[in-house]
Amino acid sequence: MSELSKEQIERILKFLADDIQSGRDFVMEQAPLVVQEYLTWVTWYHGIWVVCCLIAVAVVAPLGTHALKRFIAEANSHNEGSAEKLEAEGAATISGFVVIVAVALGGGFGCYNAICLIKVLVAPRIVILEYLSKLAG
Repeated sequence: MSELSKEQIERILKFLADDIQSGRDFVMEQAPLVVQEYLTWVTWYHGIWVVCCLIAVAVVAPLGTHALKRFIAEANSHNEGSAEKLEAEGAATISGFVVIVAVALGGGFGCYNAICLIKVLVAPRIVILEYLSKLAG
């Protein structure tokens, strides 16, 4: 292996220093844009989930409640122990379960995303610090 002259070592070091400086300049120039784009993305992400959960709850709860009332009324119109009554009671049970699950999951997930959305809008630096801490491990 040949030895490098002092001049060659100085040129390599200057080249590396210039590359490091240009990389630093690029990062310093792009960092604010990256942060802004990340915060915009997180805002839209949580906002869309909030809207979807609200729509799901707003649609499923009334429709499911209407179906539940209809199945209960149908069950009450049949004789005790008849197949029709049992069928209507089963449908009412399933309908009630669907309403409860939709409202619980949609409401819970919607509230979680609403809290995240508020955090992004009120405390964006905390969101960035939390993201950086996740990256650091």
